[in-house]
Amino acid sequence: LHAAAQQLPCTVPVTTDVQVVPRVEVRGNGKSVVYVGIPSSDSARYVQHRLQLLGFDMEAKPAGRLCYDILPAGVSKHLVLDWVLQQEASPSSVSGSGRCRAVAVGDRPAGNDVGLTRHEAVPFVSVCEAPDTVPPILRHRAVGHNVRGAAEVLRALVRQAEAGPGELLNVDTAVQEARQAVQLLQVVTA
Repeated sequence: LHAAAQQLPCTVPVTTDVQVVPRVEVRGNGKSVVYVGIPSSDSARYVQHRLQLLGFDMEAKPAGRLCYDILPAGVSKHLVLDWVLQQEASPSSVSGSGRCRAVAVGDRPAGNDVGLTRHEAVPFVSVCEAPDTVPPILRHRAVGHNVRGAAEVLRALVRQAEAGPGELLNVDTAVQEARQAVQLLQVVTA
């Protein structure tokens, strides 16, 4: 990657010199590429364009405010859910009811977690800290607050599982409880 990146005609240099901003760093013997000082609003297009110039059949999906998962085209987290669902002997959920045995939680529903949002049998809960980036169809199960939101969703699901072992979980109730817990925490810490 480093040699190929050096040959790109671009205004952002490939270097490890911390004095140069913006820059592209290739780290770990070419195992990772870091974009420093490139605005996140531009970097997705920048990363994808550079991959295409290099001739890689790869996709860059936002994985955080400044990070991207760069994977072979067509590879996403949905493959894991496909495999898990194929292993199950019984259905994971009652379609459309919000009651389930498995839940997907992610902070980038329009980015690297998009594959987790596409299974009706496994409801997706967004913990994205930027509510306006959550696709409208997923906002009814958006908690926000990233790690804190995920922790509260999991706490609520664990309480349900302990109260009714073997029963389907109600993800919508867990989302409501998580939202309330996060709001309460904000009031207490304000």
